[in-house]
Amino acid sequence: MKKNGQTVESVEVLINNDRTMLPMRAISELLGKHVFWDDRGFVALSDIENLFNSETDAEIIDYLHSQIDIY
Repeated sequence: MKKNGQTVESVEVLINNDRTMLPMRAISELLGKHVFWDDRGFVALSDIENLFNSETDAEIIDYLHSQIDIY
């Protein structure tokens, strides 16, 4: 991927059933967003760096994770 003409990251694109899958972290960070990922499968994109801490915010992360429909 390129930002302002300079290569910032080399990522692979996956094509699955005629759909192009892009790496969410790479795209988000390219757009200036911060990505939080938790081992339980919770992902948050934010303008705020260090929005969550897996150890100290476990209760709220568990709650948010429980509210998400997994497809």
